[in-house]
Amino acid sequence: GLAIARQIRARDLVKNSYDSFIELYSKQNDFKKAFEYYLLYSAVKDSIYSENSARRIAEMQIRFETEQKIRENEIIKLELEKQKLVKWRLYFGFAAALALVIIVYYFYRLKNQANKDLIRKVQAALDKQNEQQQIIMHQAGLTALGELAAGIAHEINQPLQNIAFTTESLYLDCQNNEVQPPEMKNNLKDLREDINRIRMIIDHVRDFSREQKDEMQREFDVNDCVNNALKLLSTVLTKNQIVTRLDLTPDLDRIKGNPYKLEQVLLNLISNSKDAIMARIESGDDFPRIIAIKSYKINSIICIEVHDTGSGISPEIKNKVFHPFFTTKRAGKGTGLGLSISYGIIREMGGEITFSSQPGEGTYFSILIPHQNS
Repeated sequence: GLAIARQIRARDLVKNSYDSFIELYSKQNDFKKAFEYYLLYSAVKDSIYSENSARRIAEMQIRFETEQKIRENEIIKLELEKQKLVKWRLYFGFAAALALVIIVYYFYRLKNQANKDLIRKVQAALDKQNEQQQIIMHQAGLTALGELAAGIAHEINQPLQNIAFTTESLYLDCQNNEVQPPEMKNNLKDLREDINRIRMIIDHVRDFSREQKDEMQREFDVNDCVNNALKLLSTVLTKNQIVTRLDLTPDLDRIKGNPYKLEQVLLNLISNSKDAIMARIESGDDFPRIIAIKSYKINSIICIEVHDTGSGISPEIKNKVFHPFFTTKRAGKGTGLGLSISYGIIREMGGEITFSSQPGEGTYFSILIPHQNS
């Protein structure tokens, strides 16, 4: 085949033959022969390429010269038309740009006005929401006070009875001329202590019902809030034979916020614990009636835990516990706002409130408030 290709001067066939010999000798590991044919292959390939390139260049040169002459004639015509088109395009572009600027400015004004209207509406909605939230929180505070009314009455009733008994005793002693100075001094001391106790309870209830404002911010000790909440509920808890166990870490870092709002949260949690214990009693269980409250610090977090041995929370309603107006209590026993508002109060303080519960075993509520808030 190579010989015939050479005779007819078919360089493409000669090149292909060389390529076949290269492959053949490579398979036979005769790389010397393969290299010789590779050199021949390259030389033929280069000559073919050079010839083809020269032919193409000549054709392109002829074509270029022909087309150049045609283009020169067309360019002259196009140049004249182009000048006309440039003028019209400039006129049209200027008019379009002016129209676009006017349209953009018009829509900018509309959008700006719409944004201002939207901002006003959003601000009005936020103001209304905040106002409604304050009303709800105030109502919840009043509801908490209403639920505490019986306990407060018992708290005040005891020192009032002591005052009545002591004054009656002093009156009789005075009538019978049996007044002894040491005994009178002790009686007057008891009277003063009972009166101070009543004044303290009334002042605290007044402060609790009045100081429920967001703008009130001061440093306070969470242990004071725990003790104040228990003072308002101690009689109710004692009446229902519920034992309170305190494990409060002394000298905790003070946090900043509204102490009466945190006290409202604790009142709600302790009151809910009391109701859970009473519900478990109604079911006939025999168990220790305990509410345990603990305070401590982990790193920069102030923690408060409230644990009860009540009826617990069923898994089906755990996701609804913090929803507004959700309650499992009978009609007239709860508004369903306590835990929802407590959740909002703790979030306002930069903290979080969580819980874990087992039905029939009790519930753990945890309040976590960062100390950086102070």
